[in-house]
Amino acid sequence: RAAPDGTSCIACHAGSFSNSQSTTCSDCPSGHFCPQSAIEPIACPAGTFSQGNASECTPCPSFTFASSPGSSSCSNCSALLFSDVGASSCVACPSGFSCTGQVLTPCPALGLQGECVTCPRGHVCVAHTMVPC
Repeated sequence: RAAPDGTSCIACHAGSFSNSQSTTCSDCPSGHFCPQSAIEPIACPAGTFSQGNASECTPCPSFTFASSPGSSSCSNCSALLFSDVGASSCVACPSGFSCTGQVLTPCPALGLQGECVTCPRGHVCVAHTMVPC
């Protein structure tokens, strides 16, 4: 931003921005980040978010996602789906794991479509595979 006397420039602090015509710094909007001396807000990439006045974007936590750039929050994955930190989408829970309660848990015997199941009578369950006796 321009100094009040108009003879020099003063950098805006991180989390704010100012173009060359302004004499004030503006707060960085939600879904964007503004490093120090920014002249315009930068959209957060997919998989991250900001809630305003941010100097950097925050990665979405596990089991959440932000599919498009410029997100101000992350969305929860649907049941039986999961995501790693910083994801732009959710994927099916891996075979052999349960994805309930936003926790990825290994199944002790048999895991099908994101849920742990008990091996049915008349079958042997080994290495997450069910085989009839």
